[in-house]
Amino acid sequence: MALIVTESRLPDASAMEAVARLRVAVPTARRVVVAHIDHFFADAESLRPGLAKGKYDAFLLMPRGPRDEEFHTAICELLSDWGSTVATPEVTSVDVVAPADDLLAGRLRDFLDRMGFPHRRHDPDSEVGAELVARYRTEQGAEPTIPLVRSTRLELITPHSVADLAAALYGRPDSIDPEGAHTVVDLCIVGAGPAGLAAAVYGASEGLSTVVVEAEAIGGQAGTSSMIRNYLGFPRGVSGMRLAQRARNQAIRFGTRFFTGWEVRGLTPAQDGGPHLVRTDGGTVHARAVVVSTGVTYRKLGVDPVEDLVGRGVHYGSAMSAARELEGGDVFVVGGGQFRRPGRHPPRPVRAVGDDRRTP
Repeated sequence: MALIVTESRLPDASAMEAVARLRVAVPTARRVVVAHIDHFFADAESLRPGLAKGKYDAFLLMPRGPRDEEFHTAICELLSDWGSTVATPEVTSVDVVAPADDLLAGRLRDFLDRMGFPHRRHDPDSEVGAELVARYRTEQGAEPTIPLVRSTRLELITPHSVADLAAALYGRPDSIDPEGAHTVVDLCIVGAGPAGLAAAVYGASEGLSTVVVEAEAIGGQAGTSSMIRNYLGFPRGVSGMRLAQRARNQAIRFGTRFFTGWEVRGLTPAQDGGPHLVRTDGGTVHARAVVVSTGVTYRKLGVDPVEDLVGRGVHYGSAMSAARELEGGDVFVVGGGQFRRPGRHPPRPVRAVGDDRRTP
């Protein structure tokens, strides 16, 4: 179930009690409370605290005509976020053939989730999986390695890393210089989190030729958040992936080029009036200016047996692709910051396990 809508006034229970019961019954569904116009302001005072605490997703006016754009826009946004984070897609852009416990396939799927690609995993002996394996044998004359991926261009590839898949989808940084012409761009941004995306939008909108190089997926750590409620301009909240994709599309509209899956290996500052050199395994970007917005990385537990299981049931941060497969299982969270209790003095700064940020 994707969406549940309840009126603000019910004959046999309060709206908040109904929302609580619905949340238990269908935790993944988006929940909306609607009020008649003569009840809207009177009910808002008692209902909005629940909205602030995330008990439900939107408090809206009842539609007042067959074309109530405000109401239907809000509903469409909620359904869009639900579809990108919960539901198995009806139409896929990418298909991954691999067993459920394949480590690399898990990393590829996490990358596709964060990049906003609707995709589906198929076992090698499934109908779709067997069909794609047979097609690869026919086209390439060889046995495919697993995972086997059908890309957005309907090509079959056998990536050995996330960078291989990213290159197939978005190209390599050296594609800027197809013949080694050392084309110089005005601005190269290292890192595509919120800060890097903002720099790309502002730089490109001022007419600068702009390139963004990202080691993982667009959005950085913010892109892994299932819901961000305190970002300016999104009163109903927005998923981190959706926010990152909107910013990316905005930057592309001004001409920004993105290269994901490429870790920057080195930066050589400009010498004798020449450009800065941003070096990756996929080529070197020559730029007149460089913005470094690499953010932070998670501090690892440092326990060897645990580190061997990363991607196979152990995850740092949010792993959207794993969440669906863990339904009904036991999940343990280590770390995650801390909270303040009302009336207490602020605690001393601490470092939470698995979180490299100091929390006041």
